[in-house]
Amino acid sequence: MRKSVSHGERNNPSVKLKENNLGEYYIKGNNINLEEELVKDLHKECEKDNREAKIVAFGDSLTFGYGITREEDKWTNILSKELGCEVINAGVCGNTSSQGLERIYNDVLIHKPDYVIINFGMNDHFMVNRNDARVSLEGYRNNILNIIRLVREQGASPILVIPHRFIEGCAGNGNMGEGASYYYGRHPEKWYRNVGGALNQLDNYCEVLRDLASELKIPVIDIHEKSKNLDLSSILITLENSSEEDGVHLNEKGARFYGDMLKEFFHNVL
Repeated sequence: MRKSVSHGERNNPSVKLKENNLGEYYIKGNNINLEEELVKDLHKECEKDNREAKIVAFGDSLTFGYGITREEDKWTNILSKELGCEVINAGVCGNTSSQGLERIYNDVLIHKPDYVIINFGMNDHFMVNRNDARVSLEGYRNNILNIIRLVREQGASPILVIPHRFIEGCAGNGNMGEGASYYYGRHPEKWYRNVGGALNQLDNYCEVLRDLASELKIPVIDIHEKSKNLDLSSILITLENSSEEDGVHLNEKGARFYGDMLKEFFHNVL
């Protein structure tokens, strides 16, 4: 059985990408008719032979496994063990979809995967001031479209993961401090009032993924929807189960939750 391997430095040169003010990258400066091309690409059958499948998990700290001490407890390793195939962990803490797109050649496509699990959004959605997200909704959509297109051009199958809900915590005075906790202890609550709160802001990005999955006939693992019925403190790092007031990153039970949902999907396709 192969082991899951972590993201590392690659020496192969990547294609230069150009960033615009939406926080998105354009390939060769051109994004014309991208959706039309994607629809055509995604209707083509991706034939698999009988060899062992290779999966790349591509995302941010939720994919990397931030806060999980033992490698075997990360969901990528759980998935690898359960499926008996190689799962390459290409998660980088703090990454947005823009940063992911910039490194897709060296960290994902170089491996010639059969499947690519795409798991971005938790770092894209958060506000950097009262009116601006780190990556705009339009920029996020275009970045994910570009990632999907490149994955399909490689001959691999993209799978979208919609990230879980987080613990908003107490708003305090809306300014990080004075009683603010968890998410609002790191992100000023007042910046999210125009969008109805931080969870509503994340919901908007999750809806982009659902729309793309429906439009382009791409498999989607909606962990966000599933997490609505869970006690979030049981799957996320909290003061009760660790020394951190986190409320965003997965604990070991959360990693098992992710691994089980993805295992269920792959058991139907492998």
